[in-house]
Amino acid sequence: MITNTSATLFSKSVSKGVEVWTRIVLPAVSWQRAEVAVQSRVNGVIRADRITVFVPLSLGEIAIKPGDYIVKGEVPVAGEGETYSMTTIRQDNEPDVGVVREVSRFDFSSTGIQHLQIGAN
Repeated sequence: MITNTSATLFSKSVSKGVEVWTRIVLPAVSWQRAEVAVQSRVNGVIRADRITVFVPLSLGEIAIKPGDYIVKGEVPVAGEGETYSMTTIRQDNEPDVGVVREVSRFDFSSTGIQHLQIGAN
């Protein structure tokens, strides 16, 4: 699989009623972003970015689920005592950040093309 960048996944979990974001660096992915315009009878033209990320299965098992965030490139590690704010992550990385909406696993065929396909916006 041809890759063109790294990516950082922020996986959300809840611990004692508090949201916790775990940072996972994906060193080699294929990142594709498209700006999509949709015609709506009610609201006119709606613009939205559509991000598709292909993650080779050769990177190992990665737990990705809807609601996680994915960012193009490697986001630095938070300093000691700091936490990740998804508001700040979004602002600092627009337009190359999205909320994971769907994850599909393609594990058939040769190992060189087996991958996860992530849809985000």
